Amino acid sequence: MHVVGSRYRAVGRAERSLILNEFVQLTGYHRKHALRLLRLAPKLAGGRRGRRPTYGDEVRSALLVLWNLSDRLCSKRLKPMAPLLLPAAIRHVRG
Repeated sequence: MHVVGSRYRAVGRAERSLILNEFVQLTGYHRKHALRLLRLAPKLAGGRRGRRPTYGDEVRSALLVLWNLSDRLCSKRLKPMAPLLLPAAIRHVRG
């Protein structure tokens, strides 16, 4: 698809139509979806984008234990419950 996409972006309008018709016929994609795929440049392989993780592995594993103890509450409800669940989690781990 990368080869077809680069060829699609490099030619004129009449040739693009032929390439698009061929691509739609081969893949079975809807014409508008195929057009969007061919028009966009391929994403470069890089690392992870966005924010760096806020918490380390230890905190994440502790939160996972609390989340499982709370029967997997949503974060909005888990936040106020965490101080109540923490002593039970500590007793559970020790016992």
